[in-house]
Amino acid sequence: DPEDAMTDRSAATDRPATVATPAASAAPATDEAPTYLSDLRPDFTPFEESCGTIVGFAYRGDLAAELRAGTITPAEALDLFDAMLAIRELEEMIVRLRSGGYEPLPGFDYRGPTHVSIGQEATSVGAANALRPEDYVTSSHRGHGDAVAKGFAAIRRMADDALRARLGGVDGDRPTLLAAALEDHLFRIIAELFGKEEGYSHGRGGGMHIGDFSTGHLGANAIVGGSVPIATGAAMAIRYRGEDRVVCCFAGDGAYANGVVLESLNWACQAQWTNHLAGRRPFGLPIVYLIQNNHYGMTHRTDDEVMGVRHLARRGAGFQDGNMAAEVINGMDVLAVRDAVRRAAARCRAGQGPVLLEASTYRYYGHSLSDPRVEYRTREEEAAWRAIDPLVTFERQLLEAGVADAATIAALKVRARERNARAAVRAAQGTDPDPAEVLRYLYTDRVADPPPRLEIEPLHAPPPEAKRDAAGTITYREAIREALVEEMLRDPRVLVYGEDVADYGGAFKVTKGLLEAFGRRRVFNTPISEAAICGTAVGAAMVGLRPVVELMYMDFALMASDQIANQAAKWHYMSGGQLDVPLVIRASVGAGK
Repeated sequence: DPEDAMTDRSAATDRPATVATPAASAAPATDEAPTYLSDLRPDFTPFEESCGTIVGFAYRGDLAAELRAGTITPAEALDLFDAMLAIRELEEMIVRLRSGGYEPLPGFDYRGPTHVSIGQEATSVGAANALRPEDYVTSSHRGHGDAVAKGFAAIRRMADDALRARLGGVDGDRPTLLAAALEDHLFRIIAELFGKEEGYSHGRGGGMHIGDFSTGHLGANAIVGGSVPIATGAAMAIRYRGEDRVVCCFAGDGAYANGVVLESLNWACQAQWTNHLAGRRPFGLPIVYLIQNNHYGMTHRTDDEVMGVRHLARRGAGFQDGNMAAEVINGMDVLAVRDAVRRAAARCRAGQGPVLLEASTYRYYGHSLSDPRVEYRTREEEAAWRAIDPLVTFERQLLEAGVADAATIAALKVRARERNARAAVRAAQGTDPDPAEVLRYLYTDRVADPPPRLEIEPLHAPPPEAKRDAAGTITYREAIREALVEEMLRDPRVLVYGEDVADYGGAFKVTKGLLEAFGRRRVFNTPISEAAICGTAVGAAMVGLRPVVELMYMDFALMASDQIANQAAKWHYMSGGQLDVPLVIRASVGAGK
């Protein structure tokens, strides 16, 4: 039963949970293009619905059990520890820089708002390790650890030639290449923190917008919840293209009271992704929503104060019959996170996404470094979480399982500290952006010509043709539709979606006839969720589609102002030109018709 896929695990204490891989879904349906979905006839038959159940903290494995089960090797276990050490070292460097106590950079003037994730390393590392290099992640303003973890996991799986290319032709044996690439990854993250040209985003994104698009990191986001619809749009693009990829969307507990986040959950659970009219792949969106629940939004408590549910995994109950597949996991245990994300990703690859995971974790420091944290939580609370520190507990497991001895552990810590110091010194000596280039990356001049050999799907019916008068004149409405038809015939990356654009043809009939010609894979209705409409279009455009979305009236654009003004408009700049956001937003403006 697919509903059991997230809870099918061993309860034995001496072996890890098994990865439940759902059965393959039914054979894909053809993409028909009827003018209506189904008859909605009256049906008042009494019924009672269940919202489903959610399992929490069911993982009973440990490193020794994972080794016995063959789900991890000693080398992979050491890699997990190394990645967590890298995050901890980088984040503690930031804290010490602010106080002037980072010895490799005495007197360095570190500026800008910074939100460290010390204590949350296991969630980032466990999730990234469970993903494939080609999978995508999005992150939040507290996202340095996510960036380190995704890069480390992807780099460790690169072939030697890819490592050489990444390093600009540096040669050597695999250990040499790997060590150099990992250190270079840290260097480029720190350079971005320091606002240097050598940073991933050439210093334009800073600490809250780090993204390494070469390893599938679609960027971190300063707006709470701002990346959730972007991740959802990327998953929609994966589904449309039939790719074997997954998106893991990192966001904090505070985001899950945000409107656009709830719109995104509803978007991901739409019946049209899985019913028989959804297209050749009747699959749900391949996205794992991973809540990094550190139990504080900024200074307010998520628990027992600003939320009405005990576990945020319950958020999914409102968007899918029987509850969105959901689970609560121990975010302080890297193996528990790894296990849960592996199972969630397998479920998504089998077409049974989305999945909602809540990782219970903790940040030892305040919301930012200007927040002393003493006004809203106790020392005893913090001490209780530090007692289960993810690095300390995993170090103990490494020793007990015989994977490493005390000398090996000590050497790994020294290596992580020295590697970070070298990267930091090199970053501090990097190039400050030239003030004369302050507008560089603000606009893009790249064009959107389709790549060669893109397959154009057969039409279901002749596309609509404009009615011209004797002089060849057509209306503006028909001209817009004609342009849409031309682009959809030329470029299969073009999708048209929005409010009432399918069967009805839009409020002004601009899209009438497109559904019949191109089918519901490329022309479909959406919820009345302007922020999600625009946000998913940003994500879909980031990963290669050319969405055209309709908001019906320009007034409604204000509902999507963050996604339009902060996301669509700025990502080319904030990414340092790494990506474009080739999307079109259509809306009517003016009085009268």
